[in-house]
Amino acid sequence: MNRPTLALIVQEGSRLITALLQNKDVLFRSTHIEETPSPEAIEEPREILSEKATSIATKGIACIPCSLSHVTACTGELNEAVRFAREDITNPEVTRRVNHCLSEIVACERIDLAPESTASLPPQEKEIADSVAKELRDIRHGLEWYKTKDDLENLAAKTAELQHDTSQKWLNLRLSSMSPELRQTIENKLQQRLTLDQAKKVAAKEAAQEVEKAWNSQEKK
Repeated sequence: MNRPTLALIVQEGSRLITALLQNKDVLFRSTHIEETPSPEAIEEPREILSEKATSIATKGIACIPCSLSHVTACTGELNEAVRFAREDITNPEVTRRVNHCLSEIVACERIDLAPESTASLPPQEKEIADSVAKELRDIRHGLEWYKTKDDLENLAAKTAELQHDTSQKWLNLRLSSMSPELRQTIENKLQQRLTLDQAKKVAAKEAAQEVEKAWNSQEKK
């Protein structure tokens, strides 16, 4: 199986589950799932999530994917900052990119990795979240005091490594917790040589059905 492809499929399913936990009416407007939500329909609840992190603290699933989004954005900004710094460390673009990265880190620390957001996470997710929080704190301190191009390059490399390691840990965790039925469905579809977009739609629909079933089961208790 193509592992990078499966990683993207799992991410798509995770986004759908995140949206559902935030507001299940956003995705399930009828008793039957006829269409896969558009990317816009999935992304919008994630923005709402940033404003209401406390209200979903007990759900324990939105924290790490959103943190990864911040780290990924920061990685891109620092790579650009290094590119400008190689010519002139005082270039205003260096400062602008670094500030953008700092904004991403602060937002992540105050919302996605805030104590009220991570306190109720399952142990394995909390371990990842705590590790990301520690590394981001060190990167933030470094960005507040960097002086040379080498300092910036080291920080950019550290951020990229954090992105890679966290993505891998999150993928492994999602794969281990995926139901056998959903995993088998994805494997079968991939073996049929679906395009990536088609496979993502399959994963999203299957994940939606699985979560809706669990949700309805909890409501009956």
